Amino acid sequence: MKFQCECGKEFENPQSFNGHKGHCKVHQLAKYGNLDKMNKVAKERSIVAGKTNSKNIELKKLRALSQWITEKHKCEHCGKIMTKKFGSGRFCSRACANSKKHSAETKAKIAKSTSISVKKAWQEHPESWKVTKHTLQKTCKICGSKLAYINKTGVCANCLNNTEEGKRIKIALGKKGYATMQANGTHKPWQSRKIISYAEKFWMKVLSNNDINYQRELVVRHEKSNYFLDFYIEVNGNKIDLEIDGKQHQYKERAESDIVRDNYLKSLGYIIYRIPWNEINSEAGKLKMQNKVNKFLGFYKNL
Repeated sequence: MKFQCECGKEFENPQSFNGHKGHCKVHQLAKYGNLDKMNKVAKERSIVAGKTNSKNIELKKLRALSQWITEKHKCEHCGKIMTKKFGSGRFCSRACANSKKHSAETKAKIAKSTSISVKKAWQEHPESWKVTKHTLQKTCKICGSKLAYINKTGVCANCLNNTEEGKRIKIALGKKGYATMQANGTHKPWQSRKIISYAEKFWMKVLSNNDINYQRELVVRHEKSNYFLDFYIEVNGNKIDLEIDGKQHQYKERAESDIVRDNYLKSLGYIIYRIPWNEINSEAGKLKMQNKVNKFLGFYKNL
């Protein structure tokens, strides 16, 4: 038995015939007199098909991931059995992925491509590079080890933090930047800051936890400039100026201005208590800051 459409096409089975009728314009016109219904049905079918396909894709992904997890793959670096897939599945985390060992040939290729790209970029856009005598230096001038990246100090991070020469370079660079800011007029000392530093937030919490009332950024007028007190505290008739000092207070110019400021405030009856801030990312740093907190609380209670 053959099935024939209004357009003249013949089909051997009803399934092919029904599929053809769904998009045959001649059949649509003959049956309904317009194409609106056919367009509507086609649109609905496409939406349903799209949803079905997206669901199928998600299901396939989930099944593949489930199968991968059941296979109990081990990280190539630490040997840990992975409960979730990270990247290509060879390593369990970014830390392990970064620790993979390249062959000498691969390392040579990476080094060559990096040096070529850096040199090419510097030649094409020299104005965008800060050209100094250390710009293209590839080894640390203190220990001689290879630099992980180009830097203007010419010193590796280990030497910069742990050797006397490295620390001297670090302080010199900081002083140079501070002097440049002053020369350009971009640094205006003794102005109230809208942004509260992390160190100040830390001490705000310390004072609040110990029920110590304070006033932030109290302005003390002076004929030349205004002085802003980090924390103004009153206790038993004593006026305390608690200052949390960052590294900028180590610079010679800032230290001299701090002496002038402190002498003026002392003449007005203020007690100046300065606390040098240190980082608290390590256990040693936390212990050091805890000692400073205890020392200040002892000073406060004895007034």
